Amino acid sequence: MSLAGHLWMPLAVARRGAHLLHYPHFDLPPAMPGPLVATIHDLKYIARPDFFPQRGRVKRLAIRWLTDISRKRSENTM
Repeated sequence: MSLAGHLWMPLAVARRGAHLLHYPHFDLPPAMPGPLVATIHDLKYIARPDFFPQRGRVKRLAIRWLTDISRKRSENTM
């Protein structure tokens, strides 16, 4: 998700007053309000970074950081 998405999506969810949000990816915006369930279906960038040498160190760290946020913020992770 883009940086803009990380900013506007939490606002849109808050405006709608969602009781539960399912987020189907590893990059859950850290400011997302309310109870969450995340589906993290692809850990290849974390499990086998050697398969993706074109990914820079900063991008790999960002993926790991956002995946960790998604896991910690979610009520449940699939």
